[in-house]
Amino acid sequence: MLHAMRAGNTTARYYIDRAESPTVCLIHEGHHLFVSGDASGPTTDDALCYLNDTLLTTNKRRELHLLQVLYSNDDWKDKIATGMQGVTIEAGSRCLYTQKAWAAHPLDTEACIRSITADLMRSPIDNLEMIVHEVSSTLGSLDKFLSRGFGYTLVLDNRISGFCTSEYQSAGECAIGIEVLTPFQRQGYASKMVAGFLAECRERHLQPYWECWSDNIASIRTAERNGFARVADYPVLVITF
Repeated sequence: MLHAMRAGNTTARYYIDRAESPTVCLIHEGHHLFVSGDASGPTTDDALCYLNDTLLTTNKRRELHLLQVLYSNDDWKDKIATGMQGVTIEAGSRCLYTQKAWAAHPLDTEACIRSITADLMRSPIDNLEMIVHEVSSTLGSLDKFLSRGFGYTLVLDNRISGFCTSEYQSAGECAIGIEVLTPFQRQGYASKMVAGFLAECRERHLQPYWECWSDNIASIRTAERNGFARVADYPVLVITF
């Protein structure tokens, strides 16, 4: 995510306690909040007040519903747990996968797997908003995705029923955003979209990453079935408003 922010492919807001030699930093991107620096320093309480009163206003909390907090050390975990007001906080765990060896299976030729292009997004297909919502959440707009990103979608009965899109893209890497609507899960559609996605990653010389919740067994199995290997687990705080 941080690499994508620096590349200008993901919109984020940075907040620091002072311009010269900052000791506290908050980075807000969509449903993610990064906290770093000195969790016990003199400006930390001010940062939390700013977070509570200015960043997470009542309207913003309604809009977000939940927020994932990624922290640089356990001191921040404790500080967030005691400093956030009027919220529910739970500990969560996510896992990170990457692919060292490219998938050998070819791009699926079934007509239901379609590349996400401007022509597709202008066509009379139902549920196009599923794609628009996903790509806008990380790249800011559909137009930006069509010019910088790439992906595949599942079209069944003239309706968008799944997607596999590039997220948090930088010069040499990108994450995978993937979803299949419940009635069509466990039918191999996710792997068919992933096959096309990985082929395009190879053409673009991009290292693909796959992240999911540690208890999302279906996502983990799909990642491993498509040649991804688990490289890390990391904790997050899940704040619900």
